[in-house]
Amino acid sequence: MSDALESLHTAHRLALRAQAATSRTVAGQTQTWPYLARIALQAARTLSLPRVELIERIDLAAQSFRDKIERTDWPGQPNESALLQVAARLHATARQAPKQPLSDAEKAEAERLILSSLWTTANVVSRSARDGLCELRFPASADRGVAAGTGDRAGTLDRLKETYVRYNAIEQLALNGLRDAPQTGADSAVSSLKQAVARWDVEAHRGLMTHRSTAVLHVLSHQQAASAKALQVFLYAAKDAEAIDSLTLERLAPVLDRSVSAWLDLSNLAADLSFAATRVPVPLLDSATELRERLHEGIASAHPAEHPEIFTALSAHLASSVSVAAATHDIISTGELRGPAGAVARQMAEHYPERTGSLVDPRDVYRGRTIVLPREIRQVLDAPAWQCMAHANDALNRSSGLDPLHTQAARRRIGHEQVSAPPASEMPPPFPHRPPPSVSPAR
Repeated sequence: MSDALESLHTAHRLALRAQAATSRTVAGQTQTWPYLARIALQAARTLSLPRVELIERIDLAAQSFRDKIERTDWPGQPNESALLQVAARLHATARQAPKQPLSDAEKAEAERLILSSLWTTANVVSRSARDGLCELRFPASADRGVAAGTGDRAGTLDRLKETYVRYNAIEQLALNGLRDAPQTGADSAVSSLKQAVARWDVEAHRGLMTHRSTAVLHVLSHQQAASAKALQVFLYAAKDAEAIDSLTLERLAPVLDRSVSAWLDLSNLAADLSFAATRVPVPLLDSATELRERLHEGIASAHPAEHPEIFTALSAHLASSVSVAAATHDIISTGELRGPAGAVARQMAEHYPERTGSLVDPRDVYRGRTIVLPREIRQVLDAPAWQCMAHANDALNRSSGLDPLHTQAARRRIGHEQVSAPPASEMPPPFPHRPPPSVSPAR
């Protein structure tokens, strides 16, 4: 066994041991896990693993949350030692390339170990957040330090619920990677859909985190709505082809409708805060177009034996949609979103007609500058962004009807032997309801 694989085996054992750690706190874990994900990505790149893009998707979802924690009043507590031990072993792998290139079998094993470590530790964070919710709802339970220094109870509940939703999505993304079968060919329908899903996920996060503009928010929201509609059409075609049952379709279709409406509401609001000629990253547009094209091809372009793998890709897409919606909400709520001063002044006058003054400097309007959106305008965008996140999380939970397809595909790949698939995550608590801000409705 190579040194790299031995180090990854140690990291995986430490990740399993972290599940039994008794001194963990959610605040410490949420500060440590993004660091662990970044080191895992570096290790994957050092070993030249074939699916490094999947690990990058997990890392991008974690880094968005890390940025929010650093820019808001998230409680500051010491880093989690159990997760730091896992990160240290991954860092040992990333620090030094193997003396000889790994074989294909060794790369597959290294990939499995990294994804397993990410999945296991993400499960640790999500379970800690779930346990923290129970402790706050039932004060008589043992105090594990979750609520210490976190401010008011309502704010702590919101933070714990948000942590659970995010890490449940990350956990499902890593889990789908473990369940995923090897690529069946560069030109197959399965491979094309997987590549389109992965590319959109990466470009959406990059576009938001790099540009942080209302123009990118408008385009991304519109493309997310179009993709959700295309996914709904895809599911109806899959039902007609008897690839999925009617119950799964009936559970997913309504929430996809609500998701489309929420993304369109956010898109329209962001459009009113954008210049028409603002440049938007071309890869973002190309990846969205490619994803819709793959979805519009429908189930008819795939062989029936490929159907389970197609739904694996769609499950991963639903998980990454939660991360994209969360990153969108992060950029709005942390005060990093920028827009044209003229458009901001116009929206301030429309939503707050009783104000006699403006928060926008007239010189910025005259010179055509972009400014950070004031808190009053961010509140207008916050409500639909929160709804996008809530509906994405609901769709992910309702996609559990696709799990039997994963198990069937796994059994076929090993010759109809009985296998034990990784356990599905428990249903998260109800997403907190966020009433819209008390402002006049948008046009």
